[in-house]
Amino acid sequence: PAGVPPAEGAAERLPVRYNQILSALAADVLLFNSEYNLKSFLSNIGPFLNRMPDFKPQGVSEIISRKSRVLHFPVQFPWSGELSGDLIPCTWPGRTAGNTTRIRQNFFKTLRVLIEEGFRFRVSILGGSFEEVPEDFEKFRISH
Repeated sequence: PAGVPPAEGAAERLPVRYNQILSALAADVLLFNSEYNLKSFLSNIGPFLNRMPDFKPQGVSEIISRKSRVLHFPVQFPWSGELSGDLIPCTWPGRTAGNTTRIRQNFFKTLRVLIEEGFRFRVSILGGSFEEVPEDFEKFRISH
């Protein structure tokens, strides 16, 4: 509303929100854990893009909606959904400022469970690059 100051940190989150929309456009399938989260994401795309000063793409919510599904937790394995194929794509935004050793340990623990269950996957780690790769990344890569 007019006259209400933006939430603290709102300007810093704009690139993150834009990146989420672009990632959703690039994805083959989007999975949400609830109908609420799906609808919330879709309903905020238009208002967000309308804030852009120049190019305002049309129909983005509809494009994303067509490839979105709700997958309620708990997820039952083995996976029998649309993403069948040789390798399951796993994307992790792990190279962020908030990345900690504990978070990485949980990530690698999850990957080990997938390996033990016989899943084949390819991991893409998003975010900035480190001058030195954290040791736990290298150890996991060598051992698997």
